[in-house]
Amino acid sequence: VDVTWGDKLGANYPAEVEVVAVDRVGVLKDIVAKISESHTNISNISLRTKRGSSAVMRFVLDIQDVNQLSSVMKSVRDICDVIEVSRLVPQKTKP
Repeated sequence: VDVTWGDKLGANYPAEVEVVAVDRVGVLKDIVAKISESHTNISNISLRTKRGSSAVMRFVLDIQDVNQLSSVMKSVRDICDVIEVSRLVPQKTKP
């Protein structure tokens, strides 16, 4: 997927990331802590669980560039009980 970033220095862009993890006490705290350690703002979180098995979390992150996004995603992948981390790309609507 080709990604381009604007020319504004210091500008942030929203990037939506989906995380699938084992549904356990503290997993959301662990993920939020890793994101915060990278000095990345979370502007939105949604979460749903599949009874007793997994949690699917969607985060909208304020990202400066693709390197920051890659770094955040890698650090979240390294968390115990995280199964999958992926970027969600908005679908273009037809006129």
